[in-house]
Parts: sequence; structure tokens; C-alpha cells
Amino acid sequence: MFVLNNTTRRTAPPGRLGVIIFYLLLLVGISGFLNAAAAAQDSSGSPAAFEDPALQLLGRPLSRGQAELTADRGALLLEQARQAYSQRDQREKIRECVDLVKEALALEPDNLERHLQFAAACAWFQGYHSRGSYDQQLLLEALASAAKVLENEPDNPMAHYLNGMLHAFMGRALSSLQSFSHFGFMEQDLQWVMERRPELDYAGAYRAMGRYRAQMPRLLGGNREEALRHYMEAQRLAPMYLLNQILLAELYIKMEEYDKAGPLLRQALDSSPPPNLEPEWRMWRERAGRVWERLQRSQTGEEEY
Repeated sequence: MFVLNNTTRRTAPPGRLGVIIFYLLLLVGISGFLNAAAAAQDSSGSPAAFEDPALQLLGRPLSRGQAELTADRGALLLEQARQAYSQRDQREKIRECVDLVKEALALEPDNLERHLQFAAACAWFQGYHSRGSYDQQLLLEALASAAKVLENEPDNPMAHYLNGMLHAFMGRALSSLQSFSHFGFMEQDLQWVMERRPELDYAGAYRAMGRYRAQMPRLLGGNREEALRHYMEAQRLAPMYLLNQILLAELYIKMEEYDKAGPLLRQALDSSPPPNLEPEWRMWRERAGRVWERLQRSQTGEEEY
């Protein structure tokens, strides 16, 4: 027994001291390992979760020498499609991407990856440059490709997402009565994605559902409160994707909550292009500028939003 008094300092026997030091070092080592593992997961997980879907779907780029020398016609077409997609802020380039992927699919009509790539290219084209006008024949072909993938791979998240987006575009292309079934399929597929892969395409399922709820009449499923919830979740999941906050700002303006819309638009206008998203960023900046001007007119009573 150790006694603590004025002349004796309390100490531990050498054996016990060694055990204490050993466990302290062990705890420090475990803590450091766990912290490093968490950091590694964050650094490797986040970019993978939000990598541009096109870069995943169209495959790795070929070098110039490979592209010139390869005998694989399909690989060449996909490389050309990648190059066209890199200029997707230009309508003719994204349409060129669609045609190149369609030609690659014709070479391998049973290749599920080609079907998924074609469905994606059509969705990109309609999503970026529809301008309220939709190519119904192209959408039907793309829906057939997405359905073929889902028939063989029913748990494919990208196929569900693209199928939902394509049904949304087809619903907008048709009259109100004809659109009901397409919007029903859209909700089914996008809900599947929100439950299982919410981060896919920068929270694209939440963004698409928000648009649907914000733009449609209430009789067809419109609901601004639901749209607000979807947009806020999209922004939370993918804050670097500025379209999420621009759409949220547009909804705030419709709801006359101007003080909430302004900071979102100002942030978009002052932003720098995120990695792999330079073409989108150029389109976002232009859109944010138009919405900003509309916000100023709405605040002064010059415009009914």
C-alpha cells in the first residue's frame, strides 16, 4: 500500500506503470487510426458520390493516338461523344452527343451499357436545351432503352433515375390528360432513387421532384411546400451544384420571400466554376442573372412573378 504524506510522493510500481503507458499508447493509436479512416472515407467518398455522371457513363477518355489507331468503332464514337458533351452548353453539341451515342448503340444493340448511355444522352439534351419543346420520338426511343436496362437490371439506380427523368419530359410534351401516366412513372422512379441513392446526379431526383411540384397546377400534383422541401434537400446534399440554389431562389420569389432569394442568387453570381461543371456553370450564371433582374423588379412592384 502506498501512503501519501509530506515526505513521500505517491508512485506506481514499475510493472503497473508500464501497463498504463502501453494502454495509453494503444488508445492514442486506435484514435488516430479511426480519425484517419474517417478522413480517407470523406475524401474518397465525396468526389465519387458527385462525379459527373457523364464521365462515368461515357467511359474513360482515349488519348489522341489511341483514338486514331483503335479499330473499335464504338470506342471512337464514344470518345467523340465525350468531346461533344464537354461543350454541352451549346445546343448543337449536346445533340451531336446524342447522335454519336445512338450510332454506337446501333453497333451493339444488345449492350445494356450502350442503352444506358443513349438514355442518358437524350435526357441531357432535353434537360439542357428543351426550351419548352420536346422531341417525342427521341424520348420514346430513350424510354425504350431505359426500360431494357431495368428489365435486366431492376436495381440499377441510374436506369431508374433516367427513366424517371425521361417520363417527366414526356409528360411535359403531352397534353394534360395524356401526361398523367408519365408523371406517375416519374414519381415512382424518382422516389426509388431518393430512398436509395439520393446523391445521384447532384441530388437530381430531389431537384426534379421539386421542379414538378413547383411548376405543375395543384390538380396535377403541384405543391409549393413540397417543392420547397425537395429543393432544400437537394441543396443540402449537393451545395456545389448551383442550379439547386437557383431553383430554390426562384421558388422563394414565387412565394414572395424575397429576403431569402437574394443571398442565394448573389452567391451563384459570385461563384467560381466547380470541377467538371464549367459548361453548366456558364448556363447557371446566365440564368441567375435573369432571375436576379426579375427579383429586383418584383421587389419594386414592376413585375408579377
